[in-house]
Amino acid sequence: MAIDTFQEKYCDIAREYLAQGHSLDALAAKLKCSRITVYNWKEKHKNFEEAIEEGFSSRTGMVEDILTHNAKT
Repeated sequence: MAIDTFQEKYCDIAREYLAQGHSLDALAAKLKCSRITVYNWKEKHKNFEEAIEEGFSSRTGMVEDILTHNAKT
């Protein structure tokens, strides 16, 4: 069954899932909704948009740390 009602817990799920390297498409699948729904929630819920940005930012930081570590070894 597809989920189309936004829940606050999706912010934490998005932040953590995206930080692990997953895409917005994969997040939509995890939340059992369409990609369009994720984008709609992102537009309608500032906290969800911020969680997505934080997740992507964490992932970028993680990749940079790995690359920096590998460059030193």
